[in-house]
Amino acid sequence: MIKSIFALQERRVAVYKKLEQGHEEYLTKSPNYDFPTYRQVVHECTEEFAQVSQKIIDIEKKFTELDKTEVAGTSERFKN
Repeated sequence: MIKSIFALQERRVAVYKKLEQGHEEYLTKSPNYDFPTYRQVVHECTEEFAQVSQKIIDIEKKFTELDKTEVAGTSERFKN
């Protein structure tokens, strides 16, 4: 399960890079901004972030159920 948390963190980093790239691309289109495309990128990234977060929460719950509370807080370190 710890490997899963690390894999999910890597996914979160990749999604953040996708969001940054979408923002950079949006800004380079000045003055003819393509807001619909940028809005779609933001929407997709937001959905992916939510999915990753939910999976991490589910893993933390499993650790807590197994009375591994010291491990359950591992993902909190990634969020900071």
